[in-house]
Amino acid sequence: MHEALKSRKIWGEGLVVNGQEPMDATNSLQLLPNIGVIPHIGSSKSEARNGMAKLDAKNIVAFLNFEKLHTCANTKV
Repeated sequence: MHEALKSRKIWGEGLVVNGQEPMDATNSLQLLPNIGVIPHIGSSKSEARNGMAKLDAKNIVAFLNFEKLHTCANTKV
């Protein structure tokens, strides 16, 4: 991705979640002018966290009852 951004094959990129948060200030991606990096803050509100906890609980109950999960990234598993 770095080379594609550097050569402008990719016009720009916005990163929200990455392997290390906050991203290391010396990361070569962060030094490019056509990239924006913000920390993963979208779920920091208590309402979001409560909603995720409720959904997790619903999925656990569905799983234990051999029912279809409410959210599942890979339905073939």
